Amino acid sequence: MATRSPKMKFPIAFLTLFTLVAQSGVLAQNAPKKNFITNGGFESYSQQDNLWDGVDSSGYLAGARGTLRVVQETGNVGPVNMPISVQAVDMNGDGLIDLVTCDGDDYLRVYFNSGTPTEPKFTQAEIIPVYLAVTPFREVVRKGYRIGVYDLARTGAKDIILGNYGGELMILKNTGNARVPVFSQPPNLNQIVVPTNKAKTLWGNLFAPVVADFTKSGRMEFIIGDGGYSANNIHIFLNPGSGVSPRLNEDVRHYLAYGDGREQLVPAVVDWNNDGFNDLIVGDRKGYLNLYLSEGKWEPGKELKFTSTIPLGNVKTFNSAIAPCVADLNGDGLFDIIVGKANGRIAVSYNIGTREEPKFGNPVELKGEDLWNRTMGAMPGGWDVDFGRLRGNFFGYVTVVNENTDPKAAPIPEKKAVLKAGYLPPTNKIIRFQWLRPNEYPFQVGELNRRPNSAEEAGSQSDPNCLVVRKVIEGGIKTGVNYNFSFKVKGAGVTKAVWELSHYGAGHRKAAVVTQRKDARGVQHITDVAQETVKVESPFTVGGEWTTVSKPVRFQFTKNPELNTPEKLHQDPPPRFNTTVEIRVHLRPGDGTVYLDDVQLTEQ
Repeated sequence: MATRSPKMKFPIAFLTLFTLVAQSGVLAQNAPKKNFITNGGFESYSQQDNLWDGVDSSGYLAGARGTLRVVQETGNVGPVNMPISVQAVDMNGDGLIDLVTCDGDDYLRVYFNSGTPTEPKFTQAEIIPVYLAVTPFREVVRKGYRIGVYDLARTGAKDIILGNYGGELMILKNTGNARVPVFSQPPNLNQIVVPTNKAKTLWGNLFAPVVADFTKSGRMEFIIGDGGYSANNIHIFLNPGSGVSPRLNEDVRHYLAYGDGREQLVPAVVDWNNDGFNDLIVGDRKGYLNLYLSEGKWEPGKELKFTSTIPLGNVKTFNSAIAPCVADLNGDGLFDIIVGKANGRIAVSYNIGTREEPKFGNPVELKGEDLWNRTMGAMPGGWDVDFGRLRGNFFGYVTVVNENTDPKAAPIPEKKAVLKAGYLPPTNKIIRFQWLRPNEYPFQVGELNRRPNSAEEAGSQSDPNCLVVRKVIEGGIKTGVNYNFSFKVKGAGVTKAVWELSHYGAGHRKAAVVTQRKDARGVQHITDVAQETVKVESPFTVGGEWTTVSKPVRFQFTKNPELNTPEKLHQDPPPRFNTTVEIRVHLRPGDGTVYLDDVQLTEQ
């Protein structure tokens, strides 16, 4: 038997090798397939403030920060941080000074004062359920609102006067009363525009309005700060009409003060030195408060000349654009200066001087009580998400949750995190709140005639209550290959849902024959570029339990088939391919909710 044992070594070794190979094949089959979608489980995220209550996570009264593209000192056009616009008036007739604001996303709020005449107190803001902005890629005119507040009808009900980036003036009428303000979304924004010249054309930009009886004639005048570059000024309209129906044109428009190079002027009217004549405090782009004193009774053709800048304690400038207003916030008989800042917060500088010689302490940012803080604003990394933030989707939010922070999400498919979108309960107690109806949106959907570049642009083609979750995959996805797209979802109050994959390719042809075409003007263009987008989309349903949405997908270019073989295209510059993943879910305003998880695109 000993002589036969060596002959058994080869079969045993072969069998062992065969077993290992077989096992490795099984392991390879069971190995998870590569997911081309990174962070498909939403485990990676960053915290952001939820500002629907008008208070940031540090407890300060705040609105969203915003930027607008304006001409800068270099002469170039670029983004500049805009201040939150603020006015201080009694909005509900209780004798206390409230704050009305318009933030960088153009949402209007009222902070009702729950303190005393000498000790103001603010908790959260109430939303004014009106949205007047039109997103920048549609119409840049109606953005960047700055507000004034005045009782135009002299009934005690305060109306809101608005100026915007494009140089329009609007009046949002309060149809309530002195104690209960009521504001409604205008069905057509043009209905609330007040022309400022006979031709009804635009002649300035970044208008900042204030209404006051500046001349002390018993009539209300409209004063407008112009935000243009270099040549801006403060204008006064001696209104010959009524407050609710002003008649403003070039015949009654006069220069009140010259900017002298100061930009983005925001005026406030006050009798600075108690001499019986109104003066101007003007905020500018660099964060200075500028004083313009009257020299006796003002008359048309008479200029209020720049007197000095106004220090607030040790602060000479805020170093960015500001929007000031004045009011006696602490009831001591002296006017205080309230400043809307570019960081979205509101500061007050109390007057510690006298009626004849005002003097101000250091500005203090006002605080409130944060309801929802950062736990309601976790944004997933690597994803572009929009839920109508710039389209008037009041109280809509998107965040990442887990079973501890939101037990209703259980059982989470991956046991880690999910993306959630829904609505917070309105904070309104005094102002009547109602959700916008589809026919009340300030824009028409479906206007974008090109490939969207962002979730915001994709969302602009739908109603504000449409959640768009979007990711662009650069390279990696090929034509003629079988893939599977899937995700898990559950929710309630979902009125419509669809997913879409779009595969884009572009490259330069090597062939001598190139494409010729004529544009709308008949001009012939010759190009060697092959470019095409192919789409796969499908509706899906959402129920109260977790379900998996799954479908095989395959991309193939048909109009430009050479894109299917990129190695045959010029490689300098190299062809470009990307695949966009979009999940769009329409929620019922106020109570709709959706959860998403485990988004995958894998090769079969």
